[in-house]
Amino acid sequence: MRDFPPNISPRLQTLTAIILAYAFGDDFTAQEQIAIGNWLIQIGQTMITTAQFQRVIEERIVGNIVNINSRQFKCGGSPYVNPSDDPHIKSFYENIYKQATKDDFDYIQNAINKFKY
Repeated sequence: MRDFPPNISPRLQTLTAIILAYAFGDDFTAQEQIAIGNWLIQIGQTMITTAQFQRVIEERIVGNIVNINSRQFKCGGSPYVNPSDDPHIKSFYENIYKQATKDDFDYIQNAINKFKY
C-alpha cells in the first residue's frame, strides 16, 4: 500500500476520477449515484479526520508546535511551544496509547460484525 496513491500529476489524478465517475454513473439511477457518492465522500472524510488527528499527535511528539493563538505569543513571546514544557501535552503524550483497552477494540469489532450479517 506504500505505492498508493501513485506519484502522478494531480491533474491526471483528477481527470482519472472524473472519467471513472462518468463511467460508473451510467449504470445507476440518480438515487443510487447519490448514495454511492455520499458513501465515497464519507470514506474520504473519515480518512482526512483520522490523518489530521494523527498529524496533531505527531506534531506534539516531535515538538516545536507553532501556536500564534497562545497567550505567550500575544504577549510578545515566541509562537513556538515545546511539548516537554507543557504538562498537558506531556501528559497527553504519555497516556495516548494507554487509553485504548482490549474492551474498546472488542466493542468496535462487535459493531463491525453486526454490519456483516
